[in-house]
Amino acid sequence: MKRCYITRARMQEKREAGHGLTEEERDSETEEVSSLEKITDQTRASEQLGPPDIPQSEGATGERAVADCDRTSWESSSWPKQRQEVLEYLHPGGVYSESLSQRFRFDDKTLLLQQSNLHAARWTPEQTTDTLSPVTCKGYYKITILGINQQMAIDAAFVPVMSSGDPRSVGLTQDPHDNTLLSCLSAGFICPLADPLSQSEVALPEPEEILATAEELKDTHLVCILDLCHLGGENVEVIITKVYRMTDIALV
Repeated sequence: MKRCYITRARMQEKREAGHGLTEEERDSETEEVSSLEKITDQTRASEQLGPPDIPQSEGATGERAVADCDRTSWESSSWPKQRQEVLEYLHPGGVYSESLSQRFRFDDKTLLLQQSNLHAARWTPEQTTDTLSPVTCKGYYKITILGINQQMAIDAAFVPVMSSGDPRSVGLTQDPHDNTLLSCLSAGFICPLADPLSQSEVALPEPEEILATAEELKDTHLVCILDLCHLGGENVEVIITKVYRMTDIALV
């Protein structure tokens, strides 16, 4: 028996030529559209499970997108209902490589001056193929913040400090904490900080262990400090820099 494959392009050509479709072709087209609709529905379901939420008011979901694209997520039981009531949900991009901090190296001075257009007014840069070495990103948490009025939500990224070699570790209190999701957001780092000069490896908690504590965020009011950066075009980055518990804030 000869098997005939019917493609969408072939059906489109027959329409343009004024020929009608056979019953077999119409059935094939119906099956193809149904398949696309099912794929779309699965994508939406995945997105609902994916976006994590740390609430400024109630309900939250947390997620860490690791470098190898593995995803671990948590979602508050109240989030599906709250999401239906949200009037505006902003989805800016994730973390861009330009935003990952690294220590300055004198060997990169000339290249950095060229990229920032800070060279002398009369100066012809040498043709070079040198590039900055990529920054290693071990992953970040993607947080959906729900407004206090529960009418607006926004996705933000939380990149915890994981090593004392990270320039962002300067100024941190580095007081030990219990590595709950809330304490990591409040402190800005995962405890203990690894020392890049040390020969011994520091055992850091797995994302699953941290997200297992996310239930304490349910019905918790928080104040989130965000950095918003327009990177040109439609690229917008939203980074969580600090999270305060309402109990930590003193009214003056």
